[in-house]
Amino acid sequence: MKPLSVLLALLILTVSTSFAKPKKPKPDYKIISIKRHSLYFKVDKSFVGGRMEIYNASGEFMEADDLPHTHTVIYFEEMPEGSYVLKVIKGSKVAAFTFKI
Repeated sequence: MKPLSVLLALLILTVSTSFAKPKKPKPDYKIISIKRHSLYFKVDKSFVGGRMEIYNASGEFMEADDLPHTHTVIYFEEMPEGSYVLKVIKGSKVAAFTFKI
C-alpha cells in the first residue's frame, strides 16, 4: 500500500507543477511619464550606478549622464521635438527604449 501512496503523491506533484505558469521576466525599465520637456522613468536596481546616453533618431549622440537612482527625470528644454533613444548601460547590461518629445 505504501508504494501506491508514494506513486499517487508523485503523480499529483507532477500534474500540479505542469500547470504552473512560468514567471515573466521583469522588464529592465518602465516609462512612467512623458511630457513635452521631460521624461520620467524607472530602471531595474541592477542599472543604478550605470550611465544613460541619449541619441536622436538618426543615431547622433546627444547627451550622457550617470544614473544614481532607479527613478529618474530627464529634462529636454533645449532639444528639438522628435524621436530619441535612451540607452541605460551598466557593465554588459544594456536597456534601450525609444520615446518622442
